Amino acid sequence: MNWIIVLVLIVLIVLLVAGLAAMVAYTNFQYQRTAIKEAWKRVDGRLQGRYDAIAELTRLVRRYAPAETRITDEVDALRQAAQELSITEGTAPSDRRADAERELTVAVRGLLSLGYAYPDLAGNRNFLAAQQTLAQEQKQLSNNRKQYNQLVEAYNGGLEQNRGTRWVAHYFKFSPAMPFGTSAPAQPPVPAGAAPHPAQVRPEQARPEQARPAQPGPEQTRPAQTRPVPVRPAPDAAGPTRPLVPQQTPAAAPTQPARAPRPPQSPPVHAPQVTHNPPRALRPTAAARPGRS
Repeated sequence: MNWIIVLVLIVLIVLLVAGLAAMVAYTNFQYQRTAIKEAWKRVDGRLQGRYDAIAELTRLVRRYAPAETRITDEVDALRQAAQELSITEGTAPSDRRADAERELTVAVRGLLSLGYAYPDLAGNRNFLAAQQTLAQEQKQLSNNRKQYNQLVEAYNGGLEQNRGTRWVAHYFKFSPAMPFGTSAPAQPPVPAGAAPHPAQVRPEQARPEQARPAQPGPEQTRPAQTRPVPVRPAPDAAGPTRPLVPQQTPAAAPTQPARAPRPPQSPPVHAPQVTHNPPRALRPTAAARPGRS
């Protein structure tokens, strides 16, 4: 009986652990799916702002370049088609919408390139402002789309992580999300031999000004220049005269300033040395010597 109780406890513990893992996986998938929906809403909002900027550019081109009706009509048709797809398929991305955005981007490049052919259009403030708005919308759209694709990649990778996650995804009907295709930024191609448009020049592409070499001032000394001095050799009777060989005179060595003469020094004065010799004893004379007469 004891082994039956132990077996039942083991089965209950395994079921409890599996249930907790399934609950954690479900919560994670639900959170990721919600984050993907919010990220796609931001992408869709940037696409709408892009449509408005393209419409403003088309209006200005029609005003200042009425002969370019073919380009403006093509851009308008592609923009309207993309907006219709955003209404019908706005809740989630699709291949049709990605293709429509890619075709619209290519057409907008041709629209922006008209600024090189029409100086009045390129110098219009409204046209430059619309270009800046389109560039900002395109940059923010690229960032939001990158974030959306990263969330989709993490979510789809979690669905196929192991058998447990696959079982949870199949049981709770978590289907893989679809990434949104990337497209190149809408920048006009620069014609051959033409300078870039002011609105399309990036700060890092600007040429730095070359620093001019500083002119030597009066306080700066220039090195002494040596000039070749022709030396005429003595005529040689045995053969023709040799050509003149220029020689360079060596630069004069810098002279050192003369040192100031030192003042004469007087010889040292020594004090006379006084020697104290003891007096010698006087010898007695003959008269004083005793015993002699």
